Amino acid sequence: MIKNSLSKMTLILVLMFVAIAPSAIIAAPLEEEGESAESVDRMQLRLKMLDRYLQVVESVHSIADDPEKSVVLQLQQLEDMYRKQRNPQKIITMYQDVLKNTSNQTVRNAASIKLSHLLQRAGRESEAEELTRKSLDENLKRLK
Repeated sequence: MIKNSLSKMTLILVLMFVAIAPSAIIAAPLEEEGESAESVDRMQLRLKMLDRYLQVVESVHSIADDPEKSVVLQLQQLEDMYRKQRNPQKIITMYQDVLKNTSNQTVRNAASIKLSHLLQRAGRESEAEELTRKSLDENLKRLK
């Protein structure tokens, strides 16, 4: 129920954003008649901006509509927050908890890669190597 409500709310926000932003970009006043070459250049620039904007909207929708991508992005956001708090152990614990609590291989891969890197930076190379080998084994088994 909550997931559906969030998806609907996300869709409504994206649609509102899509409806408003293009008109603001395109509706900006054009130059006087005598500056037509410059006006064309400005219109082309506006159209490029609109195209980039639509690409961003598509990317946001792609992430919001995909639970795996959303989880990876949310983990990155939490990591950034914890990093600002100067709490690397909290980041490590977060990724360890993810590995303990999910069987989704995409999420496990993302968490494993991040955690291995963090362990290396913390001087815990043997743990990082063990984790990387375990993750590699999981992925190799999936290939068979």
